[in-house]
Amino acid sequence: MAKQPWRRNRAWNAHLDAIVNGQVRCHYDTLDGPEIDEDYLSDADYYFKRSYHLPTVSSLGEAGRRVVPLGLNYLVYPDHADRFAIVRSIALGHGRQRLRELLRAANLPHPAALGFTPRLHSMEFTPDLWIEPRVLFIAAAWDPYSSSGASSEDIEDKIRVNETRATSIRRLRREFGSLFCGGLVHNKFAVENYADLLIPTASLTSKRSYLNLVKRHAVCVATTGLYGSIGWKFAEYVGFARAIVSERLQYEVPDLERGKHYLQFDNPEQLVESVGMLISQHQMRREMMEQNAAYYATHVRPSSLIMNTLSRALSESP
Repeated sequence: MAKQPWRRNRAWNAHLDAIVNGQVRCHYDTLDGPEIDEDYLSDADYYFKRSYHLPTVSSLGEAGRRVVPLGLNYLVYPDHADRFAIVRSIALGHGRQRLRELLRAANLPHPAALGFTPRLHSMEFTPDLWIEPRVLFIAAAWDPYSSSGASSEDIEDKIRVNETRATSIRRLRREFGSLFCGGLVHNKFAVENYADLLIPTASLTSKRSYLNLVKRHAVCVATTGLYGSIGWKFAEYVGFARAIVSERLQYEVPDLERGKHYLQFDNPEQLVESVGMLISQHQMRREMMEQNAAYYATHVRPSSLIMNTLSRALSESP
């Protein structure tokens, strides 16, 4: 997939270079699409890619051998001040965004207007195996024509994402009634085009409120994001040890197994069937919650995710 110019311009904060033991060059790419930046790849011994797409990697030939799946991606900050992040926010931030990231990196209190900070301790949760099996799905709808430089492929992608999410909400509401909580985020496009599918209370979609909802729902639904991405909410569900029903994953994730860590759906009928199974089959639901708690500890917790990449690089390097 060729990278659109407007995509390249917004990708600057999705890349990080690290040199391990003064010799092993590791590059981390958390962009949500499958593209591999060949400039970065040419300087890396290991290129850890969030949205690892095997056909794209294979097309690179021998160079593709240096591209490795990174894993799930989500927004989280450490529980302590982060000197590197402070310097980074000063160097890369602008205006209000710089102030927000600087206060977060320094672990300092900041005005409520700057938003809730999802720190590590608030993003991991021991599985509550006896919680009532209620279902949660909150998502955003995207304006397909909001970017003037978007290609027809990007426009079609947003339309597909919107329709999948809208159809999913309609079916979940119809089939599970009061057991289901969800809807579309209140943004201008959703209000104008999907007014009947909005989340009942707009404030429920603030980060703090949303995370509290995840804690109270044993079964959580995920759909494919833009550019085929695995959304941040998937990693958040794993961190909160939820039972997950997900649209088919487009990218590879290390050691994440269908049937063990999540159930898959390709159409509304499979979505309803999978959610119904997790509601009615208590042992299946509880085992999945336990498996996701274990997977979070070994693959998603930031220290574990990075340690896995370092272990891979150092074990295979001379």
